Amino acid sequence: MKGYRTLTAMVAGFAAVISLAAASGAQSNSGASDLLLPIGARAVGMGASNVAEQGGDGAWWNPAGLARLTKPEFSFDHFATVSVPSGDAIALVLPAGVVGVFAISARRFSFCKDCAATDSTGQETGVANLTADVVGVTFAARFGPKVSAGITGRIYQYSDGCSGACSGAFSTPTNPSTTGFLDFGLQYRPSATSPLQAGLLLTNWGRNLQVNNQEQADPLPTRLHLGISYRPTSSSWDPALRVRLSSELVATPTLSAEQELHAGAEVGYVSGNTALSLRGGYVHAISAGPSSSFGPSLGFGIASGRVQLDVARIFDSFSPGLGSPPTYVSIRVGL
Repeated sequence: MKGYRTLTAMVAGFAAVISLAAASGAQSNSGASDLLLPIGARAVGMGASNVAEQGGDGAWWNPAGLARLTKPEFSFDHFATVSVPSGDAIALVLPAGVVGVFAISARRFSFCKDCAATDSTGQETGVANLTADVVGVTFAARFGPKVSAGITGRIYQYSDGCSGACSGAFSTPTNPSTTGFLDFGLQYRPSATSPLQAGLLLTNWGRNLQVNNQEQADPLPTRLHLGISYRPTSSSWDPALRVRLSSELVATPTLSAEQELHAGAEVGYVSGNTALSLRGGYVHAISAGPSSSFGPSLGFGIASGRVQLDVARIFDSFSPGLGSPPTYVSIRVGL
């Protein structure tokens, strides 16, 4: 009964935050859209349906997913897409016993590195570097065997530095644009041994991003995530076989604009100290809102002891005409 009251209070608080996000106009998103890009090959391989999953990915996804970790972990993630030729992220997860779990994270997306700026005659006049950096701190905790909760605070900074004379596409101001935002997450499972788990997450809730002046400040791309994860078992299966299914709805807080449906599956096999995993997923646009990440994804992973390597690719309809499909690589090391 106590756990039920705790869950009810947390959901009520979460609903209040969502109401504030909707009332603030968060559904009209145009600033810092790179915050919607996924991080982590393990999650991407399963169609970026990760809100109900546990693990170190929670530093970039649902912070509640960190709450039940008992050992420290370091991760490095790299990816390349048409819109972000180079994206890198690191995270350090630090469990603190009964207190909870802490994490620190940082990432840099390079939209344009050492790009030549030219004048109307085609002569090079300068060199531009366009980047977006994020640093964050996460805290997660358990509330009995059923409920986990977490919060992440992040600082976002967009920089468009230029050496020399820049114009045209690189003529934007050189002063960095900075804002702060929060992610709030919950996870719930019916019992400590249940194969089913549900997740709820509000991401990118914060102040508008001001680039030129306050009148031109843009709301952050606030999103609401609701999903489930299921790990089926059977006495007729090989005991070394692991199966995981997940699905997730992603929408604006008002549920009235862009909506996406994510789904994924993972099949793994454990032999001694080594585990192999194959993953597949799909992201479907339910309503308006073009995205280069819509479409199927595939991935695989190999783990030996406390070291894991994951690779994933998104096969969308947008990237092949402009470059290779989005590719993700992740390395995780238990400390």
